[in-house]
Amino acid sequence: MSYDLTWMRLAPGQSPDDALEQMEQEGDSPPSDEAISAYTRLTAYLRTVRELSLSHESTGADRSAEFELVGEEFTGMQVLVTPSGGGMSLPFARGAGAPVIARRLHLARAVCTLVRARMDWVTYDGQIGRVLAWTPADLREMTAILSGH
Repeated sequence: MSYDLTWMRLAPGQSPDDALEQMEQEGDSPPSDEAISAYTRLTAYLRTVRELSLSHESTGADRSAEFELVGEEFTGMQVLVTPSGGGMSLPFARGAGAPVIARRLHLARAVCTLVRARMDWVTYDGQIGRVLAWTPADLREMTAILSGH
């Protein structure tokens, strides 16, 4: 089981539920050339970030902040990107200390901020039922859920 975040394009005035429904409907349609181009650039960039995160392995640093693209060996966080949206899964951290959870959320926020800047997708958190602004209140709620409290 994991804590899932969803990336989506959200039009002004559109609810996240409507955007999710639209993504599902568009899932069978071929993506536009623009969407494929943006997807290709973002995926390449995320692979570069992944390689940088793996450099911590040689130093013996805590591996909990690493992430991998779906389809590769699982080490912690998983990222899935498609031309129309995507998301990130974080493993629950029951029993893990606050520093482990904080590192995971720090990396999640960094990746989601990158996705927002490159793709103009918002991050929807279905567990707390809203688009994340990454406020201290968002982080407190996410930490409580991830830690099992």
